[in-house]
Amino acid sequence: MAIRVVGVLVLLLGAAAIALAAWGLADVDRSVTHWASVAAAKGTTFDGADWSRHWRTYSVLFGLVGGCILSAGASVLRWGARALPLAASLFVLSALAPWLYEWLGLANYGFERPGVSETVIAFGVAIGLLLWHLRLRRSSRNGT
Repeated sequence: MAIRVVGVLVLLLGAAAIALAAWGLADVDRSVTHWASVAAAKGTTFDGADWSRHWRTYSVLFGLVGGCILSAGASVLRWGARALPLAASLFVLSALAPWLYEWLGLANYGFERPGVSETVIAFGVAIGLLLWHLRLRRSSRNGT
């Protein structure tokens, strides 16, 4: 039962990330207008086309990360404890994707920079899933 609850929670987390990415893609024009007016009020320049391109690209990356997390939850729901290593791998991929994005030199704005806290949380979830899988394997071998 607990594994199904975890699967649903992870699936919902992935769906929320995908929804947030879709909102970011849909709302980019209004955001460009907002940030252009903020820059004008401060007397600084703002390249709306460049910012928009980066926002869209990072929204797509965020949606892909959300897809990985959603897939992790769906796999746990479908295959139960057998999918815990797969789910852990997808969380590791989700943790590393923003760092790869920055390493490739694609990150120019603050919203594109990877966060240590998000990475630690994703790795913590991955480690927790793997430990849970090992515990379940050990208890099934011992017959308890």
